Formats: sequence, C-alpha cells, structure tokens
Amino acid sequence: MAYKFKNNTGKHKFTGTFSYNSLNYEYILYLPELIDPERSEVITKFGNRMQKGKACLDISEADIGNYIDTGSISAYIIVNEVGSDETASGTLQIYDWCSGNKKQLLANAFVWINDVCRILGPSGVKTTVSPVGALFYFMEQLTIQNIKKQDIYLFVDTHDETNKTVLTSIYSKNYGFTVNSEDDVTLCPANGAVPTYMTMKKPSLVADITGIDFSFLMKRLGGGKNKKPRTIRRRKSLRGSGFTEDLRNKTTRTRKNSTIKNPPLVNRRNRFVRQSRSYLDSTQEREPINEWKEQSYSVTNKYGPNESAFYAGPVLQNDYLYQTQKVQPIPHGKDGTVIYSTGHVYKGDFNKGKREGHGTLVIKDGKIKGPIYEGEWKDDKFVPFTDWKNANKK
Repeated sequence: MAYKFKNNTGKHKFTGTFSYNSLNYEYILYLPELIDPERSEVITKFGNRMQKGKACLDISEADIGNYIDTGSISAYIIVNEVGSDETASGTLQIYDWCSGNKKQLLANAFVWINDVCRILGPSGVKTTVSPVGALFYFMEQLTIQNIKKQDIYLFVDTHDETNKTVLTSIYSKNYGFTVNSEDDVTLCPANGAVPTYMTMKKPSLVADITGIDFSFLMKRLGGGKNKKPRTIRRRKSLRGSGFTEDLRNKTTRTRKNSTIKNPPLVNRRNRFVRQSRSYLDSTQEREPINEWKEQSYSVTNKYGPNESAFYAGPVLQNDYLYQTQKVQPIPHGKDGTVIYSTGHVYKGDFNKGKREGHGTLVIKDGKIKGPIYEGEWKDDKFVPFTDWKNANKK
C-alpha cells in the first residue's frame, strides 16, 4: 500500500488552473481514498486512454480498479492546456522500492511518476508544446509543497535497449532527470520493482507557489454557523455484562469528544499490519504486542476489523497510547480465557499477549465443535504431539 499525500479537506477530487512556462493549464487531481462517483471517473478516464487504436501502456479499466482497491497509487492527475482537448496524465506513488526495508517507512519512501500518457482529444489537434512538461511540473510541485520531498523518481525499462536510450535522453534533457541507477548504483540499491528497471531521479526540487499553490490541501472545510454538531459514540462498559456485547461491527473508537477511525488493515505477505501497530495472523486472531506492567483485569480486546474477542484473566498494562487513546490491557499469566468472535475458545496460559504455556483451544465449525488442541503452546503456536483430540460434538 502506498503512502498518501496530505489532504485535510475531506474532498478527493480537485480541479483548477495553473501556469507553467507562460502557458495556462487546467488540471484534475484525484487523491485516495476514492469512492463513487470519483472512483468510477478515475477508472473511466485512466482505463480508456487510447493511443493509435490501443490502450496506452496496455492499462485497462480492470488495472485501474485494482490500483484503487489495493491502494497502490497516491495520486491520479490529468492536465491540459487551456482551450485544448489534448491531455497528459499519469499517477504518483509514494513507496519505498529501494531501501530493502520491509517496514515501508515514509522516511525511506520516494515519490514515483508512473503511467504517463499523452492523449489526443476528439479534435485530433496537437498543441505546440507537449503537456507532459506541465504534468511533470504539477507532480513536482505537489511533491515538494505537500510532503516536502526534494527529489522525484521514475523507472525506465532497460529490456529494450533502443527504447531505454530514447527515454533516458528525453527524461534527462527535457525534464531534468539527470541521475540514474546505472551511473550511480547507490541510487536504488535494493530494486524491489522489476530487475530490468533503471531508476532515474530529478534532484533538488524547488517550491514555486507562483505557478500553483497546494496549501489548499491543508485547509479543513468548516461548516460555519450551519455546522452540524458532532455525534459522539461511546463504548459501553462490559464489566458485569457477562460478555454480552458484540463489538464485531464497531469500526470506530472514541475518546472524550472525538471519534477516531481505525486505520485500514493490510495483508503484507500474510502478516497483517496497521500503520504504527502490528498484529499477528493466527487462525484469524490478531493480538497487539507491547511491553506492559503486570496488573489483573477483566477486559474486552478488539483484534481487527469486524472481529472481537472477550478475555477474562490476568493481563499486562501500561499507559501506551495508540492513535491518541489508551490500548486495552492484553493477556499475560495463567488461567486466562479468550472467546473469539469466530466461536473459538482458548483457556490457558499467556505471555505478553501470546498463548504460551499449557492451554486448550477448541475450534468451532458452525454448530459443531471441531478439533481440540490441548497441550503446550509456544510463541502463540501449538506445539504438536503433546495432546491432540478430534472431538465432533454438537
């Protein structure tokens, strides 16, 4: 999943004009996350860019839909000279392709230009000056002004030597991409994209707010006198409730006068992660790991979207804050019980949120009990061959 540009407006589609090299241009900017009608617009506009009777770069509507669904793109941009129907369009991706660090830190991420196409409009008239230069200028200013990255990057496929030579010359002479990974191997040492791709960089970007000023993305949209009061949802206490409240459909958590949405859960090589917080994927139970001080509680803990688990027993606790609110204590000690939203039940020992020691996990499959894993657990996993029972009891 790519990082996003900063956007406090609550909007995801922006239109306007800007100036570049004494010419005026119009732009359309789409910033994820996109829902209809913006989602459909992006799929149509970027999935049907035709050049000489075929799709530009062989990118289809299905490809664009996949980009949106997987969060692979940080911005979709279309520009045209005012009065012309010829367009230049492309995408930006904030992603770490080069460091080799699997944690995908923003500090290691570069801004990448992708999917650039110059498309004639219905009139079939080309402009004297290619709109690609204006597109690159727009992308550079968004990068330097919005997230303060001073360089911008793109890939060139070296599989076709002739194509590589032509593109390298164009990007270097016309658009300022003067550094490449063939001349400087330190530019992208761990190429995580495609081995045949060469990285090119345009260094030392300079903000130019006289051409376009992106500060509008940082302004929150206020309601003034007609602003509606904010609805506050508060979680009911489960003490003494006998674990009767079902949290699986609650997607927000509240603290005082604010409602904060959980960040999206991402499957990254079968390891489920949230930004700034990690989860383990183990038979659909996901548990936060942290350092805690010992204290006994009966708690309810939410392990992932649309999932909940009820726990009673000794836990660990500290004042660690996650997304500006306190994290519930997690299991630690002997003789704890967890009832998962799937119906599975684990009774036994825990160590810092992981099942460790002696315990029993009863798997529920519909209305029928499935396998029972009873014995020793280590690092949240069952140690085989201690004592396994396959009981099918209604």
